[in-house]
This record gives sequence, C-alpha cells and structure tokens, in this order.
Amino acid sequence: MRRAKYPSKEWLQSRFSYLDGHLYDLNGNIIKEYGPSKTNKYISVYINRKMLCLHRLIYIFHNGEPPEGYDIDHINRNPIDNRIENLRACTRSLNTCNSKPRIGCKSGVRGISIRNTGKFAVMVCGKYLGQFDTIDEASKYRDNYIAMNVK
Repeated sequence: MRRAKYPSKEWLQSRFSYLDGHLYDLNGNIIKEYGPSKTNKYISVYINRKMLCLHRLIYIFHNGEPPEGYDIDHINRNPIDNRIENLRACTRSLNTCNSKPRIGCKSGVRGISIRNTGKFAVMVCGKYLGQFDTIDEASKYRDNYIAMNVK
C-alpha cells in the first residue's frame, strides 16, 4: 500500500499553526476536520486537495518526517487525541503492541491471558515470557519487556 505524500515540516510551519491537537490557518481559523467514520478511525483534513491524516501532519509539523517504515502511534490509544505529547514515531510491531486487547480477551489486557491454574501468562509479539501470580505483575513485566526489547 502506497502512503500519501505528506508536506514537509517547513511547508506546514509556513502555512499553519498548532494548538492542542489541531492545525490552524494563519488567520487563526481551525482547519476543517473530517472523521472519525465507520471506515476510518482517524481524523483527516484536506490539504492541497488531498485528504491526509491529521495525526501524521501534526507529528511532521513538530518533528519532521518519521523514519522510513515507521508509524505514528497514539500513545494513549485514543485515535482522535492528536496532541503532540500523545504522538510518537514507532515501528509497526511496537504500534501493534500498544493496540487495544482483542474482543473476548478474558484478562482485559493485551498480551496477557489467564491460565487454568489461575496464573497470568504473558506473550509479546508471539514470544512467551512466563507466568505470574497477579495481573499487575504480568502487566508490569510485559510493559518493561516492550520498553526494552520491542523496536
């Protein structure tokens, strides 16, 4: 899938300003936002007759284009929270690890399952990491493992 061509940091900064997750034109008017919709959970805007994802534009506005192959992740998992402090460039695997748990996940935490023994098993990116007595222990271990190992 080809990604749309996004404008440069310099181009964006010469035409827009940023405040609290929104872009404004030089007259102080908010840029019209579209979404989220049933088919796209992100907010989009039209720039030069192209519909582009607002979160990626805001990231580029502050940091420039992310490295090749990197996604822009919403740290708090809320796809309409486009404040810069909630956005980061990361690999697809880290972005996936930060997604919501599947529907039907009995533990309620992504990557943690409940064993028949009542212990909590941790799996990250297909790798089994062990069992823990409490969900808090398992969750802390999972988060530390992701921070140290998942790029």
